[in-house]
Amino acid sequence: MNASNHWSRGSLVALALCFAATCVPLVEYDGLPCPCASGYQCCAARNECVADEDLTRLCPNPNDSSGGGRTSFAPAPEGGNAGKGGTSGSSGHGGDESSDQAGASGSGSGSGGGSAGGASAGGGASAGEGGVGGNSAGDGGSGGFIHEPCQAYSRKAKVLLLAYNPILESGLDLQAHYAVADFRALSATLAQQLTAASGGVINYHLVDQLEVNDWPPQLPGWPVLDEQAFFEAPSGGGGAPPQPPQRKADYEAIFQEHDLCQLVSDKDISEIWIWGAYDEGGTMGFEDWKVKIPSWPTSEPPSQDDLFYQARAEQLPDCGRPLWVMSFWYRTGGVWSHRKYNERAGQMISTSLRKFSALPASAEEAWKQFSLFSLEAGVITGVGEPWFPPNARSIGDYENSDPVLSNAHLWYDYPVMAGTPKDVTCEDWGCDDVGFQNWYSFHIPRVSGVAPGGTCNNWWKYAADPLDTLEPCQGAGCKPNLADGLPCASDADCASGHCACDPESMTAAICVPSAGVACPSVNWSLCENDSDCQSGVCGCSNGDPPPMRCLPSVDYDLGCPPPSGEGGQGGAGGLAE
Repeated sequence: MNASNHWSRGSLVALALCFAATCVPLVEYDGLPCPCASGYQCCAARNECVADEDLTRLCPNPNDSSGGGRTSFAPAPEGGNAGKGGTSGSSGHGGDESSDQAGASGSGSGSGGGSAGGASAGGGASAGEGGVGGNSAGDGGSGGFIHEPCQAYSRKAKVLLLAYNPILESGLDLQAHYAVADFRALSATLAQQLTAASGGVINYHLVDQLEVNDWPPQLPGWPVLDEQAFFEAPSGGGGAPPQPPQRKADYEAIFQEHDLCQLVSDKDISEIWIWGAYDEGGTMGFEDWKVKIPSWPTSEPPSQDDLFYQARAEQLPDCGRPLWVMSFWYRTGGVWSHRKYNERAGQMISTSLRKFSALPASAEEAWKQFSLFSLEAGVITGVGEPWFPPNARSIGDYENSDPVLSNAHLWYDYPVMAGTPKDVTCEDWGCDDVGFQNWYSFHIPRVSGVAPGGTCNNWWKYAADPLDTLEPCQGAGCKPNLADGLPCASDADCASGHCACDPESMTAAICVPSAGVACPSVNWSLCENDSDCQSGVCGCSNGDPPPMRCLPSVDYDLGCPPPSGEGGQGGAGGLAE
């Protein structure tokens, strides 16, 4: 794996295990926000943890100006050429990104300032000026929270969880009926994963939760959703394949019923994550994601981008602030949720670049190059799309080991795209969907400063904080400090310092007053012993090779075949093949 990708294979394996089961301790700190565990040091320029032995290589000295002479991705507008060294809006290698550590200086060291589109905290250079450190971030040594709009400073995104988990006629709730991971466990892992993937620019905190043991209301005129309708087999006619019924959840009714705008105001919530489920009879009627940005749209007549926004904002009440409403399915687990988030990020970034750039054609080209995937000879790919890695042959092709030239590693320094393409294969993300979604998120630019067309180099702003309304934070202040009872992924999330399995449900980790035990895993999660599983059965199903997984019952063939050409004992239960 290329060192510049920051994710070690061990990190990806650890994250995969977090998704497969409730993850309490985090075993890898690579890429997580500072402060760091033993064996890691804080890279102040990125506000993220780097292994001791990798610090010099992955976190260059911010006073190193060897990056002069790099070229910008997009041509600078008239009068906006770069200063010394030919760099458009660059402050020298290692000097482009934000440092939110208390007392950090706001000046970069290179002499290639002069970002077109306006000034940034470092040198205050405007379009066409030379300026020193025009793209550098920081707070000028004050230690205060004074940030320019395009600065990649760290901030908190506070999340409300809303789960629809109806009680069935059997007496089980829907989650128990499917024997899937608890929505709280999935949310805690996703929050931690998105925080790490953003390099600590967006720090997700789960600050409240609501569980509704009923079916979500549907829009007037649409069929009522109940247990019978939900489990009803899809119907078809005229030789057409069966189709599940279309449903439309009533967001306005949901907001009114639970007084969500008041919660948003009281707890400074920027995102609501709605959890539901799907079956053969269809979904609960939620859209993958919606967003309400009070100041957008602004153009008349409506442009294509404004129409896109209006469709996404439909039915969402104005709670007085930008608000995202995501919809996840607990039956599909965490990786599907992360992919939905990446789809949202991509659509918002591409729309924002096109809408707000003074050079829309250049901005569109930047997004096209970022999203490019191909196996054609001579084509230099980018990062790809959530469903298509750079070397994808088809949708969801996350295991392709064929190499392809990619400039993915250059996007860490956007809009300066210096260096040469490198071969990329699935080994770079661990050859699975979980790894790729993390790899994709981690490549979204998060550099301070302004691109030649006037848009921000920090694309996470467009993905999660378009109006800079999220609370800034520094160092340990960016970490969750959750009260007892809220979902967590590690001890560090909790004010008490203890994250353990909920003793009542034994399905999700929550913050607790004192140390406790980890949660057993749901069916099909990775396991080593029977005690790791809620079902009490760990083994290999249908003669599959290891690794072992939690199985629904002992009715499955539990034995694991020995390695090819070897004898030996079977898997769980001691069954030999």
